[in-house]
Amino acid sequence: MPVLDAGAFLDEAIHSILTQSYPHFELIVVDDGSTDGSADLLRSRAGCDARIRPLFLPHGGVARALNAGIAVARGDLVARMDADDVAVPQRFAMQLDWMERHPVDLCGGSVRSFGTSDRLIWFPETHEAISSELLFRHSILHPTVLMRADVARAHPYDESAELEDYAQWTRLAPLYRLSNLPAILLRHRCHPRQVHRVMGARFREERRRYGEPYFFRMFPDAAPADYAVLARVADKEPLGSLSHLRLAGGWLARLAQVDEPFFRRRMAARWLATCRLAAPLGPGVVRLYHEALPAFGVDAPRQARGLALACALGLRHGSRLDTILLRTWRRFGSRQSRRSA
Repeated sequence: MPVLDAGAFLDEAIHSILTQSYPHFELIVVDDGSTDGSADLLRSRAGCDARIRPLFLPHGGVARALNAGIAVARGDLVARMDADDVAVPQRFAMQLDWMERHPVDLCGGSVRSFGTSDRLIWFPETHEAISSELLFRHSILHPTVLMRADVARAHPYDESAELEDYAQWTRLAPLYRLSNLPAILLRHRCHPRQVHRVMGARFREERRRYGEPYFFRMFPDAAPADYAVLARVADKEPLGSLSHLRLAGGWLARLAQVDEPFFRRRMAARWLATCRLAAPLGPGVVRLYHEALPAFGVDAPRQARGLALACALGLRHGSRLDTILLRTWRRFGSRQSRRSA
């Protein structure tokens, strides 16, 4: 557990680990030069429970803190935890059982957010789906990870990376088996000080820095234009031509070809969102949407009914009329769902 000025949340995070139903662990907490009293709290906690092994470092970043903690870990497995999250009591037990029953080297899971957001955050389950989803976002949430210690030691975190976890997963996915068990492992705290909120633009640059070589490692025969369109899809940026849209649809459908139905639906939803962004290109967008849709193996969602109107009107995403249209279709879909129920 790396810590930097997390005093407001640290005690709750530590408590959630110390009260795990699986009792055989050490809790290595690495203070990364905190100035808010986190170090004093950590010393106090460690004095009361021998399972806590504190490390105190001058500030050097989360990747450096993680590498220092892994270097002194004595277990065969290493679990990650953040200092502002809350693990569910059965987290370790569920993950150990999952890794015993599945031939994987690293596993994470789903989370329920709290704080400024309250929602279930889904992650794909199979290695193949995780590998595809990595081209668009983190497909394993770092503080849910349990991994083999020998893998962690063989591949230290890149201490130059802002997105140290994303950089790590793109390195490990071609070499090891990754998985997410379909269970909530963590209450993931959302608050304004989270690093991804403060450094959003920088993180988008980092995703391309590590995502591009990862893409060409997966698809060595692909062309630069292939990655360029997928990067724009990942960044939710509109594509500039129907030919680029057709290329994006082909790649999204190809990446969706895994044995995980919910993941295929998510990729189909990504295709629809990409087409909505391209609505100013006109009615040809609708034709391309329906041409590619069967390859995803799912039916068109109700939200797709508004695509033809948006394209006919050339609506720019986020415009007032586009927002009204989206709200109308969402309300319509909600009424239809209630009638079906």
